[in-house]
Amino acid sequence: MDTGKGLLQIIDGNAEALQEAVARRFRNSGRCAFDQFDFDGLRALAWRHIDPIVQSLRYEDDFLFTFFLDYASERNAEQGLPIEDSLLTLNMVSETLWELIVAQSPAEELAENLTRLVSILSKGKDGIAANYMTQRDSAVDELRRSNEKLLESTKRKLEFLAKVSHELKTPLTSVIAYSEQLEDEGLSLPIRAEFSHVVHEQSSKLLQLIEDLMELSRFENDHTRLNLSWSDPAAVIHEAIGTVKARADKKQVRLELDPLPVLPRVYMDPFRIQQVLWNLLTNGVKYTEAGGRVRVSAWAEGEELCVSVCDNGIGIKPENQQAIFESFHQTHEALAMLEGGVGLGLDIARHYLHLHGGRIGVESVYGEGSSFSFWIPIAGPTGTAPDPTATAPPTAVPAPSSQPDHSRTP
Repeated sequence: MDTGKGLLQIIDGNAEALQEAVARRFRNSGRCAFDQFDFDGLRALAWRHIDPIVQSLRYEDDFLFTFFLDYASERNAEQGLPIEDSLLTLNMVSETLWELIVAQSPAEELAENLTRLVSILSKGKDGIAANYMTQRDSAVDELRRSNEKLLESTKRKLEFLAKVSHELKTPLTSVIAYSEQLEDEGLSLPIRAEFSHVVHEQSSKLLQLIEDLMELSRFENDHTRLNLSWSDPAAVIHEAIGTVKARADKKQVRLELDPLPVLPRVYMDPFRIQQVLWNLLTNGVKYTEAGGRVRVSAWAEGEELCVSVCDNGIGIKPENQQAIFESFHQTHEALAMLEGGVGLGLDIARHYLHLHGGRIGVESVYGEGSSFSFWIPIAGPTGTAPDPTATAPPTAVPAPSSQPDHSRTP
């Protein structure tokens, strides 16, 4: 008789009874992991562990059991059976098989059958133990990484809270101090007007900060929605320049618009893209000295609209060129305090562009100036279908055909 033939015959001949017996064992184990299965599910679970033994005997390869059992363990995990319960499950199968082999093996074959059964089962238990250790180590590593992310997130939130508190406290202190001074009836009208101007200016700064924080909160909670339509990018650019012109004129900074080529209409939220451009223009004016200039250009590049804002201001150090897109980061804090602003504009701009499926980049030489460029897809964000009822068709907008030099754009 071939090795293991008696064992295979016994298991094959009692397959149905084995499934029933093992399923009952699962049901009576008291383990809540088995409660999710009905009795047919428990029978299937039992066969998932018995069949690998049959295959190992049929092909006379004990290691096949480990191979098939790995698959069984994966299916168990998919059905919510933890890896630690897989070893318990195998033990119940082993006990049932042991009882069956003892009961039905001829006396002269009993020792050989039990030896072979132990050999196969030991391979499976070693495999489950190895898998358990691997999964445990993986879980520990994942827990460690999650903990590190949580600590980093908590640290960033505390830093964010500290910066918000500082930014709120500074204008509030000015408002309170100057408001108290305004209660002095002996103040002259010019002084009173000056103090009222400071209160208004600092209150406006507070309002802008609160609005920016609310906008960031909407980003965090995924509540920001775009009002997409086929829009004229040239009109958006002119509007943004118009909102910044008074500030630029007051500081004696020239705002220049390169001759625009023929630009296609873009499926975008024109108000949000105008805010992006407004933030870039405001920063350009803020960090450019009197007599300097801020230049805007735009062009179509493949399937994208590209817009660039270049200045000859103070520039950005290389180590700061990525950090500037984070909340509250300012490249020159003393100048920022003088000019106003709290360092949220670029972070908000980056979020708006992300919602459009776009991106932003910067090139800068410290002491010479900076060039910010952003790209958005002409056909709109990925996964959004242009509104067929939109009034503006996706046709090109006529404009002067001269193309500016974009060699400095990133």
